[in-house]
Amino acid sequence: MDALLLFLCSFIIVFTLGYQQHNVHYRHYQAAFVNGIFIGVMNLLVLRLGPSASPAGMTTFLIGGPLGSIAAIWLSGKVSTQTSEPQGGKA
Repeated sequence: MDALLLFLCSFIIVFTLGYQQHNVHYRHYQAAFVNGIFIGVMNLLVLRLGPSASPAGMTTFLIGGPLGSIAAIWLSGKVSTQTSEPQGGKA
């Protein structure tokens, strides 16, 4: 169970960090605020689970990050087609 939880934490942390870049670029203040809370919660959870992780938990944690990054790129591409320009003019 801890291995699955570590995978999800890693996936969500990297996903939210990647998507936060999209929020900053397009100046989505509210989304950046909410997303920042998710980043903080996941970091706290990892700090609790990480020190006692088994080898399987460490492996799943390492796999979750790259998959989270790919998912964030995919979602950012889908959302970017809807908002082609940052709010407030060109960056």
